[in-house]
Amino acid sequence: MRGIYLGSLVYADVNGPESFAPWLDRLTRQILQHMKKSVPVEEFTQAGDPLWVDYGYRRNGTHGYIHALSLARDPAQAKVLAYTFDAIRARQPHSEFTAITEASASPENPRDQFVVRLFANSGISLVALSQVEKFADDLRPRLN
Repeated sequence: MRGIYLGSLVYADVNGPESFAPWLDRLTRQILQHMKKSVPVEEFTQAGDPLWVDYGYRRNGTHGYIHALSLARDPAQAKVLAYTFDAIRARQPHSEFTAITEASASPENPRDQFVVRLFANSGISLVALSQVEKFADDLRPRLN
């Protein structure tokens, strides 16, 4: 199996039903060049907080943060991300947050639905890898 590492949590099989290599190439060229990689969060939470958000960007006074989250492997990490993003929002009210997941949340999976509700209450958008190209296309013009 040939895989590709996306952010801090998601490991995607590039030989799966969707090819991630073209997406990564396009995202790198169009989006990541406008972003800061590995943003420390301790200035928003507490000194010594070990979490780093995968990517951050700024546009017209709005700060944006993107972080990978595995629904299948570690849905509990969603609580950490919600806490962190709430702490960032307290210091940067004009902020937007996106969590990239390896798959769409399943309506039948109680853990997935917990993450959906938690993120909805915290103002965090969920984007599955299958939708990440559209997300990148929508975000790109706002970054230039």
